[in-house]
Amino acid sequence: MHFTKYLPAAFLLGCLACNNRRHTIEKSNETNSPMDNTNQKIEDNKNLIRLWIEEGWNKNRNKELVAQVFSKDWITASPLPNQPKGIKGAMYWVEEYRKVFSDYHFEITHIVADTSFVTYRYEVSATHSGTFLGIEPTNKRIKYSGIAILKIENNRIATTWNEFDLAGLKMQLEQK
Repeated sequence: MHFTKYLPAAFLLGCLACNNRRHTIEKSNETNSPMDNTNQKIEDNKNLIRLWIEEGWNKNRNKELVAQVFSKDWITASPLPNQPKGIKGAMYWVEEYRKVFSDYHFEITHIVADTSFVTYRYEVSATHSGTFLGIEPTNKRIKYSGIAILKIENNRIATTWNEFDLAGLKMQLEQK
């Protein structure tokens, strides 16, 4: 009866006495485990978004990268007027925003992903260089933040949902 009271301690001592290093090495040498594949897919999804933001937007390589990053059937939940779908639609979105806000700089402040979705929070700074919401260009340097949720299919962005601080952005543009 009182043996069971000592069982956890006996188990622990037995584990300490065994060659734990061997177990660690054997475990780390496992290949193609489902968890490894899942973790790799999640990291690939995050890296796809980092590529688009850091290289596409921040280094103005959108045209080079758009076909590599977006699916041919890409859609956005908040399209611009007359925006096509797919890769042409993604590039249209970029070109329209670049007409309104020049010298964009994105910073990803948070990024969370699973095997099908990436969600990231971002902060943007840019110069207001085109008409936006009826506000003529002010050439002001503006800052705003937002959150994007992206569905990833076949290593490409398939759907985008984007929410950003439109009220804060508009206040900056209207300030004298």
